[in-house]
Amino acid sequence: MRVIPIDIYDYAREMELVQSLPKDTCLGLVCLSSGILRAGEVIVHSLRGDEILVISTQLGNSYKLNAMVRSARHIICDQASFEAVKEAIHGAREDIIRAPQIMCFENYINQDSIALLKRELGLD
Repeated sequence: MRVIPIDIYDYAREMELVQSLPKDTCLGLVCLSSGILRAGEVIVHSLRGDEILVISTQLGNSYKLNAMVRSARHIICDQASFEAVKEAIHGAREDIIRAPQIMCFENYINQDSIALLKRELGLD
């Protein structure tokens, strides 16, 4: 049996951000995956409880995304959602006083590990 080490992302930067947010801050979460969004909500609530408001949406829900960019102080998103979040912020520029800060998290599995897996499985 062959063992292939896989590097996974630990979300340390995002957890530090959540810990440092002032009380009563609105945090946005945007992702393609509903499972990752739900996990993110649970983690944020376990770290901060009801101290901060969490708004989450999948990428395809433009109504909720537009509402989020008007309310959130910080938005954490996946790489697939990053451009859509930037466009939503740009589209709402006239309606918001301060644009939210965007933090884009890395892929869960490191790109080098994905390439190694593909090579080992003969998919590359």
